[in-house]
Parts: sequence; C-alpha cells; structure tokens
Amino acid sequence: SSGFAAVANGAVDISLRATTNNLWRDGNYGVDFSDSYLQTGLQVLSRSSLGLSRVEQLNGSTIGVINGTTANQVLRLALAKTGESARIINYADSLELYDAFRKGEVDAIARDGALLAGFQQLLAKEESPIPTTMLAGQLSYEPIAAVVDENQSKFLDLVNAVIATLKEAALIGVTSANASDKYAEATSIDGSAELRKLFQLDPGAALPEEIGLNGDRVKSILVSVGNLNEIIDRSIFNYSQNTVSVNRQLQRPI
Repeated sequence: SSGFAAVANGAVDISLRATTNNLWRDGNYGVDFSDSYLQTGLQVLSRSSLGLSRVEQLNGSTIGVINGTTANQVLRLALAKTGESARIINYADSLELYDAFRKGEVDAIARDGALLAGFQQLLAKEESPIPTTMLAGQLSYEPIAAVVDENQSKFLDLVNAVIATLKEAALIGVTSANASDKYAEATSIDGSAELRKLFQLDPGAALPEEIGLNGDRVKSILVSVGNLNEIIDRSIFNYSQNTVSVNRQLQRPI
C-alpha cells in the first residue's frame, strides 16, 4: 500500500506500479485510478524441476505472493474451487518474493503474468539459470492502471487522455517511426478523419483546451515513446501471451 500512501499524501503525483484497479482500493486509500493501460491476469510460476504444469497440481506446495496485492485472495479462491490446499507465504515486495524463489524457500510464486514473464526471462539469463514453468491457466482478470490522488480530477483527465491516445495510435498504426509523417498527413487537405482525431485537429471533437493535449504534444509523445503496443513490447517479455492485446481491451474514445 506504500504506493497508494505516497500518492494520497502528495509525495508523488502518479504511481505506475503494475497496480490492479479495484473498488475496494478506490474507496479505502484516498486515490483514483486511471483507465486501464494494460490488462493481464494472475498466474503462477514454478520451478520446472517440480514437474508441475497446471494450477490444480499445487496441492501441498508453498506459494509466495506479495503482501497487500490481490494475488493472495485470488489464489485462495482458485485453490478452493479445485479442493487443493497450499501454504501461501506473504512477502513485503517483489525483491523479497523473487529472492525467496531463487533460494528455494517457496515452490512457486503468484503474480500478474506480465510481470512473472519478465522474471522468468531474467532467471533464464542468470549465471546459474533456473528453469521455470508458467502454469497453465490465468486465474483472474487484472486491469492495470495508474494511481493519482482523488482530488486531482483535471490531472486524471490528462492521464486518461494520454492512455486513450497511446491505445488509439496502436489501433491505427501510428508509431514512433512514422508519427511525424502521420501528423503532417493529418494536417494536409487529404488527412483522414481518424488521424485528425488522434492529433486533436478536429475542432468539433477535440479535447478541452485545459487538458493540454494538442496536436504538437500528441506528436511529441508518440515520437518519444511510441504507441501502447511499442511500450509494452519493450517492457514485457513475451507480452502477446501474458497480456490482453490492445484491440481487445476496453477503450475510452478520444
């Protein structure tokens, strides 16, 4: 919950810590969530030497989770459905969780699949690689969102506008490499409606001026970081298997 406290107390303006948006957190931590920028699900990673392939085989295992996350509850519910019993151990943060897995203190760990995939890749590249298996089955649907203070509605509007822009750019094929050309195309007499909309060039459909997301800024953002698919591709190992593709995600219209 430290990320929530930092936002609520004004220590930081925004927290991006792979946080799942849910109503309990929204109502209890004094924060607001942005629209989801990534959609994944809880999965379980185990040592390949254990020979496990499915969550249903975890009976009697020791599973590590991060304290205060949704993983503990989701995992208990999933095990209850199949009648399995496992010992769940809570760790303070991802560093402690991953260290416990490396040392063999737990048989498996549960976290969002997109994050576990990165850890799996890291383990495979270490000096003494640890072969791992991502168990079949996604245990939950996790909409990952940014966290802002609940009294910053204008800032939240800007965050949501940027997320919607990154998603829309991915859907229509505007990338870091072609954003400048697409912007020039949008400003031409033959510019398509979808490009004009993306670059805030349609006066009848543009975002309010106070949000501060005009065409030049949209272009600068996309040139700098690319669309949402490009960001995810750089950040998450094997992202196509561990996240929901942008064209299947909920999308706030620009």
